[in-house]
Amino acid sequence: MRNINQEELNKILKEHELWLKGEGGKRANLSNADLSNVNLKNANLRYANLNNTNLRCANLKYAGLSSANLRYADLKGANLRCADLKDADLRRANLEDADLSYSNLSNSNLRDVNLNSADLSSADLKNIKINICINIGCENFIYTILKNIEIEMEDIKMDRNDKLIIGKYEFESRFILGSGKYSLDLINAAVQNAGAQIITLALRRTNTNDTANILDYIPEGVTLLPNTSGARNAEEAVRIARLAREVGCGDFVKIEVIHDSKYLLPDNYETIKATEILAKEGFVVMPYMYPDLNAARDLVNAGAAAVMPLGSPIGSNKGICTKDFIQILIDEIDLPIIVDAGIGKPSQACEAMEMGAAAVMANTAIATAGNVEAMAEAFKKAIEAGRSAYLSGLGRTLEKGASASSPLTGFLQD
Repeated sequence: MRNINQEELNKILKEHELWLKGEGGKRANLSNADLSNVNLKNANLRYANLNNTNLRCANLKYAGLSSANLRYADLKGANLRCADLKDADLRRANLEDADLSYSNLSNSNLRDVNLNSADLSSADLKNIKINICINIGCENFIYTILKNIEIEMEDIKMDRNDKLIIGKYEFESRFILGSGKYSLDLINAAVQNAGAQIITLALRRTNTNDTANILDYIPEGVTLLPNTSGARNAEEAVRIARLAREVGCGDFVKIEVIHDSKYLLPDNYETIKATEILAKEGFVVMPYMYPDLNAARDLVNAGAAAVMPLGSPIGSNKGICTKDFIQILIDEIDLPIIVDAGIGKPSQACEAMEMGAAAVMANTAIATAGNVEAMAEAFKKAIEAGRSAYLSGLGRTLEKGASASSPLTGFLQD
């Protein structure tokens, strides 16, 4: 646990406030901090990282915690009366004896949460996500106070408003079109058939032929994600990102730092350096990286809005060769994990989503398909199916032996 004094906490909150306003600053990262008994009444901690934070008996009355990461947080005995926890991630959090009366928990994720003796009177529980049936006899609700709460089973099922959140931005689609093999047909298919709301473009690459400008084909309302393809170090990546913003591409940037021309593997060290610089300048940074837990943690601390590990080499269509390492990132990193590079089939995209990935980026798999529109639609359905499976909770796997699915007693006699 990290010990944070009041002066340091005030500085973090001030920087976070600036970040929320888009005036620089830095997203509050209070993960693994000891904030027991702290007074955070009326604090604005929207989108803050409070993963595994000790908030026992903390005063969070009227606190703004919407879309905050509170996974594994210890909130035993905390005062969360009238707190705004809309869209918050509270998976595996300890809310035993917490006062959640009149709080807004709508759309929050309460999977595997401990709510023993918690006060939920008059709380808004619309569309909460939880993996146990709702009745007072369930283990985590035995002593929960549920006065004046109307809970319908539809409110507890899979969130119909399940959104991809990157920084302060929300998206309905979890498919992102990567850069490279562009054509009008591909862009139309990605937007119309795959439902893409984010399209990546490589700003540094140029084509002197009399070809059309891809920007002419990108529909209004689609977010541009310029990448720093071609950058060989952090300095070049930062220069490209700044140029992209100046020409009107917005604050989103995908960091790519690659000086290996054979395998096109990202340089994690230079990527971390570029991420820190650009995050401080208010960019929404989405770094492409080789899946390594230590590097991913450094990216979180540097201010990344998402982490984008490669599944296999760029353009290979080999699928998720780094599956075990990506799973570690999904389990340990609180930011959205977006599988980037190498996804070659809809089934592979589905697999990534079943693992818990927040989104999938692809280009070559669709661009080189026999029927671009049909493949784009297949990717959309696969991603939605994988996400639904993940949110539903996959069935258990037996490492050894077997378990009969039908009774082994009461057989008919000859």
